[in-house]
Amino acid sequence: MPPESAISLRPLKPDDAASLARMHALSFAQERPWSAEEFARLLAMPTCRGLLLEEDGRLAGFILCQVADREGEILTLAVVPESRRRGHASRLLATAMADMVMSGVQRVILEVAVNNKPARALYESHGFRPAGRRPNYYLTQSGERVDALIMVHISGAGCGCDD
Repeated sequence: MPPESAISLRPLKPDDAASLARMHALSFAQERPWSAEEFARLLAMPTCRGLLLEEDGRLAGFILCQVADREGEILTLAVVPESRRRGHASRLLATAMADMVMSGVQRVILEVAVNNKPARALYESHGFRPAGRRPNYYLTQSGERVDALIMVHISGAGCGCDD
C-alpha cells in the first residue's frame, strides 16, 4: 500500500497569480488558459477568494470564487493532470462551498463546458443542477466554440457542506 500524501489547503494570495496561470494552462489544455495578469486582477478584487491545494509540497490545484452579498460564483477550479483522480477537486469544491455558506451565501453559480463530463459529474455530486446554457461560450485552442452549461447550487440543497 502506498504511503499517504500530505495534503494542505491555504487561501490564495495575490502573489500566487503566476502559479495559478501555470496550473490553469496545464489543466485546461484544450481551452485558452488565463494569464498571470488576469489572475492578478481577480485576486486584487475584494470579492474574490480561493484556495490552493498542495500535495507533498507540490502545487496540485486551486479554486477561485467570487462572492457578492448572498451569491457566489465558482470562477475556475483546476487540478493539474498528474494529481487528478485523488479527490482534490471534490475537496477544493466542498471546502470553498462550506466557506461561502458560512459567510451567508445562499446561491452559487458556475459555468462548465457541456463536453466536460468529469467536471459536470463533480458539480452534480455536490448539489449543482443545470440552469441554462451559454452558446459558443468557450473558445478552444483549435478555434472551436463549445457551449457552457450554467449550473446552480442553492444552500441547503445537498452539497454536503451545510447539511
